[in-house]
Amino acid sequence: MIGGMAWAARVRDLRPSATLALNARAAELRRQGRHVISLAVGEPDFPPPKAALAAGHEALDEGFTRYTPAAGIPELRKAVAAMMQRELGIACSADEVVITVGGKQALFNLMLALLDSGDEVVIPAPYWVSYPEMARLAGARPVIVPTQAEAHFKLSPEALAAAITPRTRLFVLNSPSNPTGMRYTAEELGALSEVLRAHPRVWIVSDEIYRKILFDGAQHASIVQVAPDLAERTVIIDGASKAYRMTGLRVGFAIGPKPLMRVMAAIQGQSTSNTCAIAQRMALAAIQSEDDGIAEMCEAFARRRNRVLEVLGGIDGVRLPKPEGAFYAFPDLSARLQNEDDVAFCTRLLEEEGVAVVPGSAFGAPGCVRISYAVADEELEEALTRFVRALG
Repeated sequence: MIGGMAWAARVRDLRPSATLALNARAAELRRQGRHVISLAVGEPDFPPPKAALAAGHEALDEGFTRYTPAAGIPELRKAVAAMMQRELGIACSADEVVITVGGKQALFNLMLALLDSGDEVVIPAPYWVSYPEMARLAGARPVIVPTQAEAHFKLSPEALAAAITPRTRLFVLNSPSNPTGMRYTAEELGALSEVLRAHPRVWIVSDEIYRKILFDGAQHASIVQVAPDLAERTVIIDGASKAYRMTGLRVGFAIGPKPLMRVMAAIQGQSTSNTCAIAQRMALAAIQSEDDGIAEMCEAFARRRNRVLEVLGGIDGVRLPKPEGAFYAFPDLSARLQNEDDVAFCTRLLEEEGVAVVPGSAFGAPGCVRISYAVADEELEEALTRFVRALG
């Protein structure tokens, strides 16, 4: 209780985002004159497509600044549906799409629509930091299923089957993954689908926000492609933040069954009303443009990924599976750290060496750290030098 007020039960144990907290501390150290390199926040260091920027100016000039439909402007919903058909081969219509304030709101609306008190949400670890917190805010209980570096941080069908109970309502899948950069192959998704078929009450949310950021010729696979019979209880999460480098513009996409999309749009209508009108026009232009910036960005990320593997992969006691997508590396340092845990190491790394990375504990994987290599090559090189020095 603060100032005589008692907070609602749903927020009493709410934890702030570890990534945002670390970035705030890094900014504070910079203001003190320190040369701090942040490898903590997950956003590309590349500009949005030129077509998107031009569309933003055009929208402003036209006075396109009014409310839009809660589910998004029709043109953008149609464009997202066409993109799903074109790129993933998924039959999709505009009324199966809701435009949200970033992928975060798509996930939050989904959990509010599906979850009741006592429901369980199966979440493989390492996980994106917001999944469990959103489940708790919706009144559900997150069921965390650990995975190991030796298995490339991927969930096995056996572990999924063991985690599902009569209370399970939602299974969270993220590929390519934040924080590990791993992706599930079509074969692996097929094996998970076999388990899910036996549990018709369980919905699937497939977070594919990084699906266009892949390396070494890897191809993205969606669970709806592999198991179209599960589409009636699957929601795909995508958006303009990562592939189109529009993180601060906050445009997310939810793609799923019409009845659920209507409920999610209704929830949004009572919260944010709609995604920023200008940002929606920019996202529409990004999708419709021939954006070669994605290929250039992936090439740069692959080069930086290789450098991280080269520097850290050869250190005794460091286990680092090769990331296949996104822009993260997730080394397991548990065999290397002696008298401190991952949180203490990350704190010391920031305070003494001026490098911000996120402790694996924030992602449900103690002993690991998340490194974002969405920074300039020279900054990454200096950060790696300091990182190795801190490891001793």
